[in-house]
Amino acid sequence: ARREPPLSLSSLPDEGTALADRKGPNPQQESSRREERELVRMALSKLAPVWRATIYLKDGLGLTYREIATVLETTEDVVRVTLHRARKKVRMAFSTVRTQQDEL
Repeated sequence: ARREPPLSLSSLPDEGTALADRKGPNPQQESSRREERELVRMALSKLAPVWRATIYLKDGLGLTYREIATVLETTEDVVRVTLHRARKKVRMAFSTVRTQQDEL
């Protein structure tokens, strides 16, 4: 694996551009993303293991309903219903937290 060479002050433009002026992620956006990732983790942790596995196999790995049914040793219809219910529960967790944030 190649590493990027360390940034040196001599490599900066002569215009006196500071390191902080470099284009980078917006701190507010990064904070929001971190909060959303944590919310997703919390919501997923509250799901039954089969529901969590179904979401991971479908949304995380992109498997088809048939492939998920094979992995979980069930039918495609059960996978569809489980996925629907799991996603609904995650959406409800999001809406609950956003409602609480709006009240603050």
